[in-house]
Amino acid sequence: MAYYYTLFCVGLCRRGVKGCANLDTTTSRQILELFRKLNRDLGQTIVMVSHEPWHTEYFDRVITLQDGEIIAG
Repeated sequence: MAYYYTLFCVGLCRRGVKGCANLDTTTSRQILELFRKLNRDLGQTIVMVSHEPWHTEYFDRVITLQDGEIIAG
């Protein structure tokens, strides 16, 4: 569902759904690759919140929050 929703909303939506929550690693990587492609090819900004450290290998910028404060990024 998240995969379909992301494709449908390119250029139209200002927010989305949980892109990789509760998915197996292979499917999560496929969706993250899609996000990267949308960003690079179409200039689409992707704002993603993640608790998975390995997700950051797909990000150009990481902002770290702790106790509601920006501590890095």
